[in-house]
Amino acid sequence: MAFSCTTRESMALTNTTSESMAFKSMALTSTTSESMAFSSTTSESMAFNSTTSEYMAFTSYSSESMAFKSTNSESMALTSTTSESMAFSSTTSESMAFTSYTSESMAFKSTNSEYMALTSTTSESMAFNSTTSESMAFTSYTSESLAFTSYTSKYMAFTSTTSESMAFTSTTSESMAFTSYTSESMAFTSSTSKYMAFTSTTSESMAFSSTTRKLMAFPSATSKYMAFTSTTSKYMAFTSYTSEYMVFTSTTSEYMAFNSTTSKYMAFTGTTSEYMAFKSTNSESMALTSTTSESMAFSSTTSESMAFPSATSKYMAFTSITSESMAFSSTTSESMAFPSTTSKYMAFTSTTSESMAFSSTTRKFMAFPSATSKYMAFTSTTSKYMAFTGTNSESMAFTSTTSESMAFSSTTSESMAFPSATSKYMAFTSITSESMAFSSTTSESMAFPSTTSKYMAFTSTTSESMAFSSTTRKFMAFPSATSKYMAFTSTTSKYMAFTGTTSEYMAFKSTNSESMAFTSTTSESMAFSSTTSESMAFPSATSKYMAFPRITSESMAFSSTTSESMAFPSTTSKYMAFTSTTSESMAFSSTTRKFMAFPSATSKYMYN
Repeated sequence: MAFSCTTRESMALTNTTSESMAFKSMALTSTTSESMAFSSTTSESMAFNSTTSEYMAFTSYSSESMAFKSTNSESMALTSTTSESMAFSSTTSESMAFTSYTSESMAFKSTNSEYMALTSTTSESMAFNSTTSESMAFTSYTSESLAFTSYTSKYMAFTSTTSESMAFTSTTSESMAFTSYTSESMAFTSSTSKYMAFTSTTSESMAFSSTTRKLMAFPSATSKYMAFTSTTSKYMAFTSYTSEYMVFTSTTSEYMAFNSTTSKYMAFTGTTSEYMAFKSTNSESMALTSTTSESMAFSSTTSESMAFPSATSKYMAFTSITSESMAFSSTTSESMAFPSTTSKYMAFTSTTSESMAFSSTTRKFMAFPSATSKYMAFTSTTSKYMAFTGTNSESMAFTSTTSESMAFSSTTSESMAFPSATSKYMAFTSITSESMAFSSTTSESMAFPSTTSKYMAFTSTTSESMAFSSTTRKFMAFPSATSKYMAFTSTTSKYMAFTGTTSEYMAFKSTNSESMAFTSTTSESMAFSSTTSESMAFPSATSKYMAFPRITSESMAFSSTTSESMAFPSTTSKYMAFTSTTSESMAFSSTTRKFMAFPSATSKYMYN
């Protein structure tokens, strides 16, 4: 996934002028690009943050965004004046890259990149790394973002001598940077992490991390943000002795920063570690965390896998008491499926919300399948994958009969495939959208397809998107005939959508995408896009969700004033889908979430 190369544009593909995820790779980037890079001086969203940003808002002093940033981006697209985009990018960016001496990778990297690709002078990206590369660990010495990274990072951690991997991290960076000096895995952790591993001195970010970081687990004692991070940040740095999963967790954790003293984060790890299943008792934030917060800490008492379950998850912190949130999980949850009863946020939660919990009634494996799934639920009629799916999925919860979130899910969803018949959210989907739905009619895996999906299943008529796919897409391929969104795409888009002429890809697509499909009247969201961008750009006139929207917001939206990208912007968009009264969350979910499937019946926010 780390598509990479010396000059590679891959997932992280990027370039100075690149605009969206769309456009180079998931990492699409640009000088003015706004993206997931949620960030900005005034950034609001997922917060991905800014000087004043608080969000998932992976942010930095200069970096903001996931840090896709924009001058006035609001969304998840957290933005910033110089924001980059999810477009994890860099002059030498590599790809999800996972690695190279100069590789940047998903590691979206840039000289000052702040992105999810959390950036640094030498920004690392999902980046899975390089000597200077930081990997998803988007990292940098000054990097703040997701830049999960660290000197010794080991994570997802696509790593390198200094690489940090997903552990996006930095010397001072916290970010998703799940990283730490002792950090081991994806657990991105750091001492001062701030960002997605949004970081702060006490910040806890997605920065899944911990002093004793073990595995992907990212734990922390004082984690706060998505920035899952803290001096002792534990974030996505899913880690801890008792760390469970990606399950970011913490007793006091606040944000996505999945985090806690006993954090259970993605840091899938610990004696009782479960899985990516981020878990927490009370996780709140995206940091999915809190005493009672569940957060992304996808976790649950009985959580099994990556499933992040929780009882009361609220935030992106996909979590809830019963929240399954990203916590792809459930009491009986098996895998990545993040289920929950009340999950609200990205931990997309709801009373019955499942959250990122990709799931489905018959969900089997991470596969999120559906007959008509279009979402990230990369799926197909027979799709099985992450293809979150659901009949009426709304959110990023691609999934659930009524589910809105990313919860890619479906009644019959199988895999990671996130499919759904009416999915709306991040449910990358579209009437014909394939979205991240790496999928095809016969697609099995990650393909998340759906018939009416709207959201992150960001869609468009001709959009391509991350939708890695092709007309005949089979696997992870995310195809679609008309996909537009995260479908980082274009009429001829080729994005992460590494694929065919009409490739759809992650290209979540939808005719009327709302959610994470961050949208905007003209916005193109993650769709890293331009005025007419289609991509993840989950656009829409009334988008609400992860659709990190803003009137002009570009959100995740790796976007710019006119940016379209992941920037899921919208005139009325609010949540990660940042917010809305009726907003659905990233909460991938489904009613009967089974495994990695993350289901939920009423999931709402990404978390607000």
